[in-house]
Amino acid sequence: MTVLRIFFSILVLRVTAMIYAQDDQSGFISIDCGSASNYTQDDTRIYYVSDDAFIEGGDRHDLSNNYSTRVYNTIRSFPKNEWNCYTLRPKKGKNNRYLIRAIFFYGKSRGQTPQFDLYFGTDYWVTVNITDPSTYVAYEMIHLTSSDYINVCLVNTDEGDPFITALELRLLENTMYDEQSPSTLILEQRTNFAAAMWSIKSTYGGLTTLNWQGDPCVPQPWVGLICSYNAQGEAKIISLYVFHFTTTTE
Repeated sequence: MTVLRIFFSILVLRVTAMIYAQDDQSGFISIDCGSASNYTQDDTRIYYVSDDAFIEGGDRHDLSNNYSTRVYNTIRSFPKNEWNCYTLRPKKGKNNRYLIRAIFFYGKSRGQTPQFDLYFGTDYWVTVNITDPSTYVAYEMIHLTSSDYINVCLVNTDEGDPFITALELRLLENTMYDEQSPSTLILEQRTNFAAAMWSIKSTYGGLTTLNWQGDPCVPQPWVGLICSYNAQGEAKIISLYVFHFTTTTE
C-alpha cells in the first residue's frame, strides 16, 4: 500500500466540500461498536448499526455514560486473539475512494488505558495510545479500494486489551483526486490548523453560526473538533468531524 502522510489542513477544505450530503447516506457505513441495536443519532440524523455483522469475537461493554452522542456509551474490547479485524463491504465496491475513521473512547471508570496497534488490512496504520480515558481520539485515512471489502484490524501488543468505540466509512467523489494520487492518505494535523478552520467557516455557509473563538482545544474543543491531551495538558487536534455539519457549496 502506497502511503502518503500529509498535513490535515491541506486536505480538510476539499474533504469538507466533497463529502456526500448528510441526508444521502447511501455511501455511509456507521458502526457503533458494542451497541446491541441500530439507531439514528438525534442531532446528526446519521444511522448507526451494531457491529455484530462486521466482527467475530470480542466483548461488548456498556460504559453507562448516558451521553447524548450514543456512540460514546459502548465499546467492544478484544481480550482474546492477537488480531481482531472488522470487515466492511461498501455498496459501491472497489475502485472508489473512502474516508475511514476509527474512534476510541475508553471511559474514566475502566482504569488503566491499553495501548495497541491499528492496521489497515495487513498494513500498519497507527499505535493507539490514549493518555486520558476521559477524552476520545479518532484516526482517519482516505483510501482507494482495490477490492470489494475493507479490513480494519486491532492488534494486541501485550499492553492491555484492544478496544474500539466506533468505525465510520464515507464515500468520496473520485473527482477530487487525479490518477497520480496515492492509494492511501493518512490525515494528520499541523500547528496552523486554526487558520484552516477559520477558512472553512468563512467558506461554507452551514458553519457560519458556529462559536469558534479562542484556542481550538482549550478549555473545550470547538464544535466538530476532536482533540487529544497529554499528561502535561498540552492539546493536539486529531480530526475535524466533518459529518457533524451540513455544508453548502456554490
